[in-house]
Amino acid sequence: MQIPLQITFQGIPHSDALEAAIREKAAKLEEFYPRLTSCRVVVEEKRRHKHQGRLFNVRIDLHVPGHEFAVNRDGH
Repeated sequence: MQIPLQITFQGIPHSDALEAAIREKAAKLEEFYPRLTSCRVVVEEKRRHKHQGRLFNVRIDLHVPGHEFAVNRDGH
């Protein structure tokens, strides 16, 4: 990657274990597509639900030459 991986935690404390897992997955993406220019990951807690527990949103922005991809996932 030309630009280092950016990982942001919003509304939750920083987690070394989660950051390590994200870095591992990003390395696999770069292995799959070496022309990957940049990758930005945002993990945020949306809200706490009485029955479902903590709900999170994860957004991944990938840049490759000439294109930008965004993936957004909600879950718990």
